[in-house]
Amino acid sequence: MRYDKKRKLLSGIITSCLALLLILPGPSAYATAEGEKAADKLHVQTEVGYNGTYLPGKSVPVTFTLSNNLNRDLKGELVLNIRDSSGVAAAHIMPLEITMGSTVEAVMTVDGSFSKLGSWIQFYEGGVDRGEQVEIDGTRYLEGKSISTPNVIGIAASDPDTLNFTAFFNNNGISTTPIVLGDDFYAGSIHDLSMFSIIALNDVAAGQWSEQKVKAIKDWVASGGTLLVGGGAGYSQTAAAFAELVPVEGQATVTWSRADLLSSYIGSPEPLAPLQIIDGKLVRGRIVLEDQGTPIVAVNDYGHGKVYYTAFDLGLKPFSNWDGRTEFLQSILGEQLMLQGAAYQANYNWPLENSASYFPRLKSPEVGGLLVIFAIYTLIVAPILYIVLRRLDRREWSWWLIPTMAVVSTVIIVIVGTRDKAELYMNGVKVAMIDDQVVKEVGARKVFIPNSKDVHIALPEHSYPRLSESSISNSAEVNTNKQQRIYYNGASREAVYTNNKYWTTKSVVLQEQIYNAEQYGTLSATLQDGSASLLIRNDTGVDVEHLSLAANNQLYYIGALAAGEEVSYSLPALTIITNQPKYYGGSYSSDLVTGSGMEWEQLARETALLDSGSYINDTAMLVAFSYDDTAKYVVNDKAVKSDELTAWVVNITDQLTDGLLQQDLVSPSNVIVEQGEYSQMDQAYFSLNQGEILFKYTIAASQSGTALSGQVQLDNYQNFTPSLRIFNEELGQWEDVPSGSFELEPYMNEFNMLQVKLDSGQNYFEGSFPVLLLDREVQ
Repeated sequence: MRYDKKRKLLSGIITSCLALLLILPGPSAYATAEGEKAADKLHVQTEVGYNGTYLPGKSVPVTFTLSNNLNRDLKGELVLNIRDSSGVAAAHIMPLEITMGSTVEAVMTVDGSFSKLGSWIQFYEGGVDRGEQVEIDGTRYLEGKSISTPNVIGIAASDPDTLNFTAFFNNNGISTTPIVLGDDFYAGSIHDLSMFSIIALNDVAAGQWSEQKVKAIKDWVASGGTLLVGGGAGYSQTAAAFAELVPVEGQATVTWSRADLLSSYIGSPEPLAPLQIIDGKLVRGRIVLEDQGTPIVAVNDYGHGKVYYTAFDLGLKPFSNWDGRTEFLQSILGEQLMLQGAAYQANYNWPLENSASYFPRLKSPEVGGLLVIFAIYTLIVAPILYIVLRRLDRREWSWWLIPTMAVVSTVIIVIVGTRDKAELYMNGVKVAMIDDQVVKEVGARKVFIPNSKDVHIALPEHSYPRLSESSISNSAEVNTNKQQRIYYNGASREAVYTNNKYWTTKSVVLQEQIYNAEQYGTLSATLQDGSASLLIRNDTGVDVEHLSLAANNQLYYIGALAAGEEVSYSLPALTIITNQPKYYGGSYSSDLVTGSGMEWEQLARETALLDSGSYINDTAMLVAFSYDDTAKYVVNDKAVKSDELTAWVVNITDQLTDGLLQQDLVSPSNVIVEQGEYSQMDQAYFSLNQGEILFKYTIAASQSGTALSGQVQLDNYQNFTPSLRIFNEELGQWEDVPSGSFELEPYMNEFNMLQVKLDSGQNYFEGSFPVLLLDREVQ
């Protein structure tokens, strides 16, 4: 009996277990549930810069690929929280719509900390302010590979691997990193390309690129970039988009049987087999190397940058496997690579923000007025109130009348002291750096906020703004920063500050934008024939004030000049320093104050720009200022009270040297550090410790026929003078550079090139590049 009961009990337990196993879902069911849970998210992938690389301190495009794996359409805002290279944290926000099951791409241009601590990605369905955060899988923060070299070369070619030899530029004082760009590489604005020193285009269908991409590259060149365009059979399609920039035009190709001239040009023992070259003609710029009238290498200046041309395809044999290919390209691009590697670079941000901090219409209360109000209060409270109350026999009223009078007086003082601080007020500062064809503009906007309301600052299209203040410490992890935002909506940009304090200021610094000079407006100067007078014309479209000449570290005050007018200015006795370094700037504040007859406080914005050294940074420059107090800035969707200062700056060094010097100036076309510790501190200004540098000078064909004598000039900023030697082509040996003017023909090779060596021995030297001054007759 007992045995049967146990058997029945065991049977029941087994039956129950089997039933339970049948009821419970199997492993596949659990896997499916987990898969559905993982799929019910927004999947995000990112790419930083180009091929995942970036140059610290330079802006790059960040590409987001978002896949909607949720069971609904998404409409909201993508948020990238990131701390920039200055340590300022901001939320970069872009509105997006992603239908269920679809994938979209979005691009933001940023610079900063591409790391787990320095960036964080979010998506808010319905928007940042009122929406809910969507769960994300994939990439939650940005990661990229940092480039340590100052020079980055972008290569866009039909076969980019054939141009990877540019990696071997890493010698002779030059350090570079080549980046292969696909034919469809992204470039939405100048700021996407800021990491590149040189972009090489070879046999690519540039004519099929978007108008916006072509404009971005042109603006990048105008801002100071170097574009290298290879020739050969693919030249016409490569140059199609840049027809007004490239120095040579032509389509037909011919066989160049004398290609071994390139070997002679660089002194290479390995000959070069014949090449297919463009049978072109020079239409702008100047020839660097030619053969029997055919341009082989040419260059055109565009804005602040350069466009180089080679007649042959850079990626085809025999050039692509010639041992001298690296040395040849370095010989024509060496100067640009050296300058890009300068340790000192102009800092536009600080002087702009500093200048914008001086609000012309925000004044401290006048002490005299406050003293009058206080005197009236004292007079009323003391004798008048006492006499009146005594006569009325109501002296007990003083217990409430005196406090009342104090409150009323305080209110009056507050009203008087804050009458100009009751509304939004924008102060704008711009610097327009003028060239023959383009104007490079940088600017800052600082808004005065009278209350705690949020401010939305409208910005120019395709601009790259930097916000000025951070509410997150540098050591903190960036999760979200809703107080400082930059909104992207197509081409438009908007800066937003929230949770503001009363009577505070917030600023936005706008990085360079490029404009057509004819449309923007210019300030120009020409040296009048037969005299030391400068004819200055104002084509800016506005009246300018405080027109001045900055030269010899002094500011020579000229005065005001109305729009469309011109003035003749007799030049002072100038010492034209042929190679003045930009590293040392002048101090012009006192000259401006003295010349204008105004007080420093009235010129605070102007002097903040002048003395920074970022804009007045060459041998001779014209500068003038214009003012606009119309309500042209938009904050919170309406025009606000504003002031705008524009500094107009134009470099006139070439005009003065051409007209005043009795020599033509030739700067080095190539600089090679052969030994020692070298540092490029600024344009044409360097230091060398226990070393030797080779400088090569190319005399243009137009000069070589009439100028066969000259001298080498070295501006020395140390007590120590290094040795200078020049190579005698006729004797095949190095010898000391002759003092004064000497005949150049024995030192010129078949390419009109001279070679000079500077040797610091065991010493440290600082100075400018030596320049070659060619004797000529002054017209």
